[in-house]
Amino acid sequence: MEDASSAETASRPWDKARAIVVSSSEPGPHDRLAFQFVAACAFGCAALLADGKQASKPVRLSPRQQDVLRWVAEGLTVEQVADRLNVSRNTADTHLRLMRQRLGVTSNVQAVTTAFRLGLIS
Repeated sequence: MEDASSAETASRPWDKARAIVVSSSEPGPHDRLAFQFVAACAFGCAALLADGKQASKPVRLSPRQQDVLRWVAEGLTVEQVADRLNVSRNTADTHLRLMRQRLGVTSNVQAVTTAFRLGLIS
């Protein structure tokens, strides 16, 4: 039986990540996504520290792009976003591509971390 302190330790995200890294089992898709998100957050923080300044031009996203960004941050896939909007996958991809262009990033994970950093989503 685990005591309270070991149960608390096991629930910390970095302990779970360490357990996955040192285990012999292959991380699952959710684990890989979590690692990618943490890496993107760390990269964003490092870029901020290295840069030391905010973007000179404010980023403006359309209400639709803000919705799509929020849903991607919640973990929805492109197909799920398309279903919510009742549009084709191609149209949902276009919303995502234009949103990434406005944020100056190349991936959805970077878009989410940049949006958090700029206060576009919370």
